[in-house]
Amino acid sequence: MVIVSLLIPIGVYIDMSFLSVSNEPITTIHFTAIDGVIVYSRQGAQSLYLIDILRFTYWLGVGGTLLLVLWRIYKLRKAFQRDTSFTSFSFFKKIVLGSKVKGVKEIEDHERVHALQGHSYDIVLLELVSIFNWFNPVVYWIKKELKFQHECIADEICSSDKVSYAQLLLSHAMQTDINLFRHEFSNQSFLKKRIMMLFKNKSNSNKKFYTSQSCLY
Repeated sequence: MVIVSLLIPIGVYIDMSFLSVSNEPITTIHFTAIDGVIVYSRQGAQSLYLIDILRFTYWLGVGGTLLLVLWRIYKLRKAFQRDTSFTSFSFFKKIVLGSKVKGVKEIEDHERVHALQGHSYDIVLLELVSIFNWFNPVVYWIKKELKFQHECIADEICSSDKVSYAQLLLSHAMQTDINLFRHEFSNQSFLKKRIMMLFKNKSNSNKKFYTSQSCLY
């Protein structure tokens, strides 16, 4: 179902003109007293089909979503240029730590996991998908869930002491602003679920997976 919903934009290019009734010119014939026939042709009015409205609406949404993504990139660029005391985030291989969090090993390690595992590639790919699937709520759900899973992976690798790590999350919870592209250490929208995941019992297979991930990097 998810795959089908992602392919919906292709429907814009499907020619369904065979389902419509074509407009034929209406011909008017006037007979006059003189020999011969004068024929006047009047073209029927052009009809507006649903597919035309959908096509216009779809591309209007694509343009609006593209502008929104470009605005987020602009804000992200500005975030690299200013120093916010409690801010910590990563984007691709670049890690930014505010003056109040520099030297906090757990936070640095957390952002390093995002950078080394290439989590930003996943986010950028989904942003591109969302441009052409702006109407599909499934895409936004996947994007939010993927970011949450990224945070859980980094938390699991970096939280040797879960209690102190949870306290660290809480202490930074109200000190960040949210940007959809970057991975923040204390993302408020995920905070409660991340703390729950820290203390959730995981299967041995999951532990082995996270351990192998940390060893690779």
